Order: sequence, then structure tokens, then C-alpha cells
Amino acid sequence: MLSAGEQFRNADLIALGRLGLGQAMVQQGEIAKGIKLLDEMMITVETEDVFPLVHGIVYCAVIETCRKVWDLDRAQEWTSALTRWCDAQPDIVPFRGECLVRRAEIFQFHGEWPKALEESMDACNLLSQNQGESAAGEAYYRQAELHRLVGHTKKAENCFHEAAKRGRNPQPGLALHRLAQGQKNVAETAIRNTLRETKDPKRRAELLPAVVSIMLAAKQTEEASEAAKELCGIARDLNVPYLFAKCAYSKGTVFYAKRKFQPALEELQKALKFWNSLNLPYESACTRELKGLVYLEMNDKDNSEVELMAAKWVFEQLGAMPDLERVNRLLDSERNPETYGLSLRELQVLRLVASGKTNKSIAHELFISERTVDRHVSNIFNKLGVSSRVEATAFALTNQMLDNDL
Repeated sequence: MLSAGEQFRNADLIALGRLGLGQAMVQQGEIAKGIKLLDEMMITVETEDVFPLVHGIVYCAVIETCRKVWDLDRAQEWTSALTRWCDAQPDIVPFRGECLVRRAEIFQFHGEWPKALEESMDACNLLSQNQGESAAGEAYYRQAELHRLVGHTKKAENCFHEAAKRGRNPQPGLALHRLAQGQKNVAETAIRNTLRETKDPKRRAELLPAVVSIMLAAKQTEEASEAAKELCGIARDLNVPYLFAKCAYSKGTVFYAKRKFQPALEELQKALKFWNSLNLPYESACTRELKGLVYLEMNDKDNSEVELMAAKWVFEQLGAMPDLERVNRLLDSERNPETYGLSLRELQVLRLVASGKTNKSIAHELFISERTVDRHVSNIFNKLGVSSRVEATAFALTNQMLDNDL
């Protein structure tokens, strides 16, 4: 096709020929060569007199190819070009719908969630008018993901089902939705089966971060670790910043689960640098939240609060209500540590017990009777499930019950 196009100086054949060759190269793993050819082809489309239908086919195919290999910068660039072209071609409905879907995804990535939801809803309405339009499934999936992130549970569920009905596999979004609902076994089974059925590395790269999260929630740490390793291998093959960030974040979560806190911090810091350079606020906030948890485990309360507050601020701006509620609980927990049912007076007695004081000394210090102290100590033992002052002290130290002023 390319040869014929060059022989007869036919811009349509040249564009379609280069498109086909570029896509084939990408599919065969020659990603750099394939993308270079697609760039050359797009110059032809932009500068030559190409038939409108060919124009639309080329734009959509290039955007889809860039998106498959997670080249988000190029996908954004060509989506903007498609938008300008669609504005001049209002009657070409499928291309306009495809444009809206990709615009919605880009808005979502960059934290403009209200715009993303509006675009995805418009795409659903537009593409649903044509029976069998495959892009409609992607439009409903994008809408489902946005509803999931802002906590619209029922709307997310309905849109995931609509996406599936129109031929778009609803994973990994639906599995993450089930995990948020507390259905760990359902999420684990669904994501594991989907991954088993998926052979294309580019599609597996979309599934693997969810596999890591779900397997860690299900206490399947080694399976999560294997998923993170595979994701990092795909990132090296595709050589794009987005996947390098996903790789680092996934490794950080696995290290955190294994209580290897310093390696976890190092990987999370790598991920954060990538997210910030790509201008992806939600991913940045999730990473900072996890850094806060790591610092908390390392008894670094100041840095923990800094990271959690930063994550909270972004979640508030985005309207990510499930994430915001989770971070608020973490911050409240930091400020009001677990007391294991002990009253304020019992906590005061426990601190004095841990300092080695006798019941008589405690009674004198707190201006209460020794008999009252005996009763408090007995209650402390019962509530903590211990049988001695040494065990009570060890429990209190292990669970950081002695670190706050009473």
C-alpha cells in the first residue's frame, strides 16, 4: 500500500500504509520504530490533502496505539489534534465519540474529573445512538471509573455492566470496585482469572497494578510481588515514564507489606518524581498517602502527617471521597491513637506501671486510693489480655500507647 501510494503520489495510500506498518511494528514489539513511523505518517496527514474518512481513521488509530503502549504525551497531543479536526467535521459521529472518550481519559489523568465525567457522558450518549459501536463500551468504562473514584457506587456498578454489555472487559475497574466494597474474594478471583486469560503485555500492564493491590489486600504477598516484577519487566520493554512510575509504586507497596520500610520509601520517591513530571495528581496523592503510612510505621510522626495532609488536600480538590475518608481516618488515628478500650485514667495508670512504679506510688501520684489503683490495674490486664505488669508494659510499648501526653 505504501509503495503504491508513493508510486502514484496518493496521500491517502501513503498515510494508511504507514499507519499499518507502524501498528504492526508496535504489535511485534518494535515500539520505537513503530512510533517513529507513526509520527512521520501524522506529518503527512497534517500537511497533505487527505480524504476526511482517512483522516479520522488515522487519528483514532494512532491515539489508540499510543495509549496501548502508555505513551500518554503522544496520546494527548494527537487527541488535541483530533478534537480540532472533529470540530470541523461535526457529522462524523464515530470519530467525535472516540475523541470524547480519549479527551475524558486525559482530563481524568490530569485531575480535571468534572470535565472528564462530562466528556465521558457525552461520548456515551453520542456513541449509543449507533448500534454496535465498539467505542461505546470504552466510553461507559471511563464513566464507570470516574464514578468509582468519586464514590458513586451504584452509578459505577451500572456503567461497568453497560461497558461489559457493549464488549469492553470491565476489569480491572470492576475488581477494584469490589475490593472497595469489602468483597476481597470476589475481587481476587475476578482479577486473577482476567490476568490468566490476557496474553498481550500491553493489556497486562493495565491489569497488573490492580493485581498487586488486590493480592496485598488478600494477604497474597508473593503473588503481588510476582505481579510487580512482571509489570517492571513490561515497563522496561515499553520504555515509557508512566509504566516506570507504576513499577516503582507497585514495588513500594510490596516492600511496605513486607515491612521493608527503607526500600519502600526509595521506590515511592521514584514513583512520585515520575507522577509529578507527568502532572498526574491522583497518582501523586496515592503515593504520598503510602509514604505517610511507611513513616508512621517508622515512628516518624511529623513526616507521616506531612505526607498524609498533602494527600488529603489533593483528594479534596479532586473529589475523591473514598480516598479522602480513608486518609481522614488515618489522620484521626494518628492524633487519637488506639486505646484498646482503656479509659483516660487507666491509660495514666498504665504509663506509671510501665515506668516501674508500685501501686502505692501510683496512688500517691494520682491522689487516689491504692484499692482504686488495684482495680484499674486489674481492668487494664483484662482489656489488654495480659497477666502481668511486664506483659502490660510490653503491650503498651509495642502498640505505641505511651507516646502521647495524657
